[in-house]
Amino acid sequence: MDKHYLTPLFFPESIVVFAGRADDPASQTPHAVALNLALRAQRYSGTLRFADTHTSGTLADLAQTRADLAIIALPPQDVPAALEIACRIACRAALVVGSGMNADQAAELKRIARREGVQLMGPNSLGFQCPQLQLNASAAGPLAKAGSLALVSQSGALTSSMLDWASSNAVGFSSVVSLGPNTGVDIAQVLDFLASDARTQSIIVYLEGISSARRFMSALRSAATAKPVVVLKAGRKPAGNEAAQTHSGTIVGADDVFDAALRRAGAVRVRSFVELFSAAKCLASRYRPVGRRLAIVTNGGGPGVLAADWINEIDLHLGKLSAASVAALAPQLPALASMSDLIDVSEDAGPEHYKAAIEAAGRDAGIDGVLAIHSPKAGIDAAMVARALVEVKRPMGKPLLSCWMGDASVGAARDILNEAAIPSFRTPEAAVGAFGNIATFYQNQLLLQQTPPPLST
Repeated sequence: MDKHYLTPLFFPESIVVFAGRADDPASQTPHAVALNLALRAQRYSGTLRFADTHTSGTLADLAQTRADLAIIALPPQDVPAALEIACRIACRAALVVGSGMNADQAAELKRIARREGVQLMGPNSLGFQCPQLQLNASAAGPLAKAGSLALVSQSGALTSSMLDWASSNAVGFSSVVSLGPNTGVDIAQVLDFLASDARTQSIIVYLEGISSARRFMSALRSAATAKPVVVLKAGRKPAGNEAAQTHSGTIVGADDVFDAALRRAGAVRVRSFVELFSAAKCLASRYRPVGRRLAIVTNGGGPGVLAADWINEIDLHLGKLSAASVAALAPQLPALASMSDLIDVSEDAGPEHYKAAIEAAGRDAGIDGVLAIHSPKAGIDAAMVARALVEVKRPMGKPLLSCWMGDASVGAARDILNEAAIPSFRTPEAAVGAFGNIATFYQNQLLLQQTPPPLST
């Protein structure tokens, strides 16, 4: 298969960096300092060279390298000259990291890139990460763990926050792309690249606005046809909408229309940063529920009822064991266990009881996924219960989520679950919501066969 036209940008084999004089760090911009540290901290698998636009002979020397990607982190007034050099040494893509460039300056860079056929990401971007290449071409923080989840964000602050959260939740990424305003390569083009990227199994998007509704929805539909896509869009209400206004205003002003368009494209929309985190946990585990029936295994009635309430609230269905499953499971549980609706294994339940209950739910044809809730109990080792979930996860063949209530006494258990890629949540509602979002993705796939309505009248 032919390589995507953005491959030289996001999967380069060779890079040249323009980030100021190496012998004078004080002359470098803050973004250049962060970028230099990020690039040098990893063992990038390709060829990496640092250059200086003011050094005599630089152009002649660089002409021998023919780098795929030029990374530029310079003061705004110096960026055009560096981009011109990148074009003259036949770079096929350029990344401008930093901030402070106005619309006119950005337009000049786009003109240069367009004239030379160079794919330009930036200006005003935090850059990107490709963990599998050990490439951190960003000022967004340390390199993320490698994984199958892609993050595309129009907010540098959100990108940095997501990476910080992921580092403590064992969530890995195939790509992290932080776009800024006035960028050459836009979010539709990034989605088009990720749709065909074999390393990416699912995508999460933070969106503030778009310049072309038609192109964005086409790219989103293509991506969502191939893999789960979850979108968090800012500006749902008038005040936020004004803050996130785009150049054309397309889609941003009509939130209900945007909702309908997302469903028709096959993507799932979340409403908060918390929901985005929750969805990321499930997507990183590559869960693919075939239905909306979620069973609850719990050692406490209260948390189980809260989970059941939220199941009803978001239009899921409480998964229940069949009579045959109940009969087979009952002898394996404590005497006080109840299985009429919730699978309440009772407060005396230990690891072996959780294991038996989850295995029974996993075998039951009337259940599409299982949420295991554990509340701290004296005499019961929360970490051992977590290890029981790890044992049953692989043979189970259905989504398995967890909610370890409390904090101080369950930290080790959460670490075990995270390392095993079992999504772990602090509240029952968050866990149920995450399952609901992933289940909704597969429901939305049915809409892909329908003709989408116009985005605006």
